[in-house]
Amino acid sequence: MIEVLKQAVEAFVVKQYAELESQEPMALPCCGYTDASAVKWNPLNGVVQCHNCGWNYSQRTWVGLASEDRLTAKYMQDAPDGIEAVIDYIETKLKELNT
Repeated sequence: MIEVLKQAVEAFVVKQYAELESQEPMALPCCGYTDASAVKWNPLNGVVQCHNCGWNYSQRTWVGLASEDRLTAKYMQDAPDGIEAVIDYIETKLKELNT
């Protein structure tokens, strides 16, 4: 029984690794660089920084919805588009506030 489980886990790991190998490298949002090793954490100041372009990933503070935006979203749920309209509104507003 243990040998069967061991073989199943090994097959799963091999499959997952093959899928990762086939994926394109993801570009960093700051400069488009595709080597993730360019992003380093500095333990002295707690800053995560891209060593390719110098972007400081720790500089942003998340901004949430204001109470009036929450109220708008709450009343939008009765619109003909329903929940889709609410999701679109919230997504757009958060992108606006955090970019």
